[in-house]
Amino acid sequence: MSGLRDFLTTILPTTGWFCASYGTIKNNKLQRVKHDFSQEIAVIEATLVKENSKGRDVYFTPNSFTEERRSTETASHSKSIYLDLDCGEGKMYATQAEGLKALTTFLTQTQLPKPTFIINSVSGL
Repeated sequence: MSGLRDFLTTILPTTGWFCASYGTIKNNKLQRVKHDFSQEIAVIEATLVKENSKGRDVYFTPNSFTEERRSTETASHSKSIYLDLDCGEGKMYATQAEGLKALTTFLTQTQLPKPTFIINSVSGL
């Protein structure tokens, strides 16, 4: 099993349709986004690896769906609690360092456990 598969297996639910998304960033916006669905984590992993090797930006949705459509209506399962902290010019946190400091303060104040993962998502955490 690869490190990516271990990661996906840790955070993704055990059932439903999973989604891998990919495209290219142009002018700071994701362009030509495509969504591939599968009920197998190994297929999502293979899609992410293949599209990344082509130089595309790749993403995955951390929950599953009841059908091959990404929407709030079809979202079905989640086994992770996640936050998306946008950082950069014009955002709440000017840098990832500021975002990480705010997250650390939040976790201390709320006495929530430390995250299992903190992921650098290029412009955020």
